[in-house]
Amino acid sequence: GTAGNIVANRLSENPSHSVLASKPAAQMLVFWRLVLWCAHTPQDWNYTMILQTALNGRSLAYTSLFHCALR
Repeated sequence: GTAGNIVANRLSENPSHSVLASKPAAQMLVFWRLVLWCAHTPQDWNYTMILQTALNGRSLAYTSLFHCALR
């Protein structure tokens, strides 16, 4: 996304770095469908934080497929 392009631009300012920025291919859609299909099933690890005041009493769930997803 935009942030990735900004990071790539900053890294490319150093002539000793080579940077390639690319867009996700159609295969990424298959990956995200799999992620959504497996969410909150025995196949995901379901690590959960305690409830967070800053999240209006919600928690962050860390799974094998999602780095974090608001519950």
